[in-house]
Amino acid sequence: MAHINLLPWRNALRKEREIRFFMMTGIALAFSGLLFLGVYLYIDSLSKYQQARNAFIEEAIKEAKAKIQEIEALEAEKANVEKRIKVIEKLQLSRPEAVYLLNEVCKIPDGVYYRQLMQKEYEISLNGEAQSPARVSSLMDNLSNSEWLRNPDLKLVQEMTERDKNREFKLTVQQISSEEVEEQKKQAQLKQNSKN
Repeated sequence: MAHINLLPWRNALRKEREIRFFMMTGIALAFSGLLFLGVYLYIDSLSKYQQARNAFIEEAIKEAKAKIQEIEALEAEKANVEKRIKVIEKLQLSRPEAVYLLNEVCKIPDGVYYRQLMQKEYEISLNGEAQSPARVSSLMDNLSNSEWLRNPDLKLVQEMTERDKNREFKLTVQQISSEEVEEQKKQAQLKQNSKN
């Protein structure tokens, strides 16, 4: 028995083991490749899903920005319209003020006449002539007792010439706005109601 040669059997077994090893390695590589492919596809699908969500959110943001711009434009237009309405209301309230002003300024004592009447907003400058300083004083009393005028301020009273005995005067007076007059009337009415 010592002369039995086992080498071919061992070589066949070794070749069979090598074939099994390469098959197992191939199967493991194929399985690993499939596993990596599956993981790659899964991650890719998650990435595409996230990109789709991002695109949807970006589209929603664009729509929201467009709506915000539209709202801002409407608010600007609304503010402009409100501004115009306030101007119109102010003009509507101040419309009779010129009539009241002229009505009050025309209440002048005898011997007084105006040469110039200028208005800057609610300040009125009156330049004229009077026969005496007492007439100017009477004019100032009339202006201070007016419902529509207040704070008469005498700037100048002087003789014009030696031949002409008239006195030149310059004074300013503040016109009361319609809103202030309405407020004064309400306060007077409240005082009267509280007395009763």
